[in-house]
Amino acid sequence: MGTLHSMKKSILIITSMILILVASFSLLFYLLSSSFGDINDVKRTNLTNESIDDLHLGDEITPAVLKKLKDNYGETVNDPDMAILLSTEHSNAYKFYKFYAGVHSTNTVNCIVTEKPTVQTSKGISVGDKVDKVKKSYGEHFRASLDEIGESITYIDQEQGVFIQFVLHDEKVHQIILTTT
Repeated sequence: MGTLHSMKKSILIITSMILILVASFSLLFYLLSSSFGDINDVKRTNLTNESIDDLHLGDEITPAVLKKLKDNYGETVNDPDMAILLSTEHSNAYKFYKFYAGVHSTNTVNCIVTEKPTVQTSKGISVGDKVDKVKKSYGEHFRASLDEIGESITYIDQEQGVFIQFVLHDEKVHQIILTTT
């Protein structure tokens, strides 16, 4: 009788521990995958003429533009040596070390990603800048999130269908993503 009671108690303890672990992992997953504010709830940031290193969304990659990209970033590579998580579809990409430009079938740019500290946005933000500088340059209307790419702040121009995302690490810009929505 004592052994049966002891076994039931052990099973109850193990089941409780498993439930606590499952609940903990579920909460952790929710926190890591949730955004702190919906895109539609974020006030518009005017991103008209926004660029990264003077490359704009909608620019056509002509031979002259490709030459300029190669002059600035070297030859194209198969692996740009950075994580690239985009929701925008593109049919081709020009990949350079720490710089990536995705294009539509019309060869026009629809996303730009960089981790190069020498590259700036049109408002002067570079990889390595502190998050306070980003907020001073782009304002306080952003969506903060913590997801698979890490902590980030995103400024959205709903009218233009554009957003710029600053992926952060230790309160500094680690990656910049400019893309269409």
